[in-house]
Amino acid sequence: MSFEVQQLKDKPIVVITCHNPFDFTEDIAAANRQVAALLENRETITRIIDFTEIEMTFADLVESLATKTRAVPGSLRDTRVQTVFVGTHELVVMKAQSLRQEQYGGLNVPLFESLDEAIAHCRQLA
Repeated sequence: MSFEVQQLKDKPIVVITCHNPFDFTEDIAAANRQVAALLENRETITRIIDFTEIEMTFADLVESLATKTRAVPGSLRDTRVQTVFVGTHELVVMKAQSLRQEQYGGLNVPLFESLDEAIAHCRQLA
C-alpha cells in the first residue's frame, strides 16, 4: 500500500498520508476500508487525506473522481465521514473543486496547504 493511516489520540481524526506510487483505485479503496473499520467503534470520524507527497496526473484525477460517485462505507459519500484534503498541486485543487459538482456528489471538501492547518481545522470541528 502506498499510504499510511494515523489516528490522532485525542480526537476522532484520522490522517491518511499518500505516497508514490499511489493507486487512485486500489489505495483509495483500501483506505476507505480502514476508515470503515475505525467507524465500528464511533458514530463519526474526520479524515484528512494528505496528497502533498504524491505526483498526480489528469488521468489520476479522472479515475479518483469516478470512484467518488460510489457510496461505500468509509468513503467520501459515507455520511459518517467528514473529509479534508491537504495539497497544493493544481490537480488536487481541481479535485476538491470538482467534488462540489452534483455529478461527483456535491461534496464540500475543505482544502489546506499544510497538514498542520488541516489538523487545526479538524480539531475545531471534533
